[in-house]
Amino acid sequence: MGLKIGIDARQLESDSWGVGRILKNLVREWALRGRDHQFILYFKNSLPGPEISNVPHFTCKKLPGPMGLRSHRVWEQIALPVYATMDSIEVFFSPSYIIPLFMPCRNVVIIHDISYSVHPEWFAKRDQMELRFFTWLTQFRADRIVVSTQHGLNEMRLQYGERIPKKTDIVCWGVEEHFRPGPGNTGVLKDKFRVERPFILFVGYLFKRRNILTLVKGFKHFSDKYKEYQLVLLGRDLEVRKELKKLLKELNLEDQVIQIDYVLEEELVWFYQSAFAFVYPSEYEGFGFPPLEAMACGIPVVIGKAEAMQESTGGAAQVVYPLSDDNLGETLLRLVEDEKNRKDLIEKGFKRAQEVSWQKAAVNVLDSIENATLKR
Repeated sequence: MGLKIGIDARQLESDSWGVGRILKNLVREWALRGRDHQFILYFKNSLPGPEISNVPHFTCKKLPGPMGLRSHRVWEQIALPVYATMDSIEVFFSPSYIIPLFMPCRNVVIIHDISYSVHPEWFAKRDQMELRFFTWLTQFRADRIVVSTQHGLNEMRLQYGERIPKKTDIVCWGVEEHFRPGPGNTGVLKDKFRVERPFILFVGYLFKRRNILTLVKGFKHFSDKYKEYQLVLLGRDLEVRKELKKLLKELNLEDQVIQIDYVLEEELVWFYQSAFAFVYPSEYEGFGFPPLEAMACGIPVVIGKAEAMQESTGGAAQVVYPLSDDNLGETLLRLVEDEKNRKDLIEKGFKRAQEVSWQKAAVNVLDSIENATLKR
């Protein structure tokens, strides 16, 4: 006898980055392999397309906010529990940190990281306090917790106590199948994005914690010897715009560093396939999708010290530690001048990318949902 499973599906309403990408892939797999369970997906603003809404064991519902209120927190804490009760949900699945306080059933939640506690300076004060409070309550109420790395579990245990490992499952996320080696499309990259030389690639939001300025300085060290290369920064600039503009002018790199806010998914694959190397010098991540995507496309990957990302890449990336302009520059030089090192990184990275899959991840999360119903 299958379960009736409710899902907070808001993250499917917008572009699939981060949490949205995880939920999209889990739902896609559950559409194919749902184990006789019935899934009710709750949306706040808009219903999904037929690829989700037409699945026989999926029911999609758009819930109005109470009294017409559009606050996402009010919708989450009031509308979701009310409708879950009306629908007789047996297990509620939250893909992002928070379980509604009065959800009347067993609960499973993904806690992606505790950066709000480890690095509160990265958050607006209100957001940081909300995450601290609601996640603290959630970890008490959750019947099962899902994290993506052992490092994440270790942080959770230090923050919330020794009971956490007893109800936490580690699930490694996957890589979509369209990320694979290929010829890329140099014509589109040149004509549409001005990328016309060998290039080093970064993909992701431009946060300070990802050491974008250090990456640019390291690239300068590298490009003093290999001027034919470009650096492509692909992602919205959320925190470093002024400093980056000033630095590019000071280093005379305005023509060699290309900034691109957004590309289509197909174009993203072409960037990975065409790049000489991928660099992601982040100091903290909950998981880190871009390095795995780059590995799956057959290019060498260089990363920063973020422990969860070292774990998710399975030791197949070159870690720059301690991270400095000179060390990063020397690492890039070695990729050009030591062909054996470059080939080794490509082979290890591609092998690592084949070890993870969304099918495995979806099976493991569904196991967690089923285990939530067991007597404690």
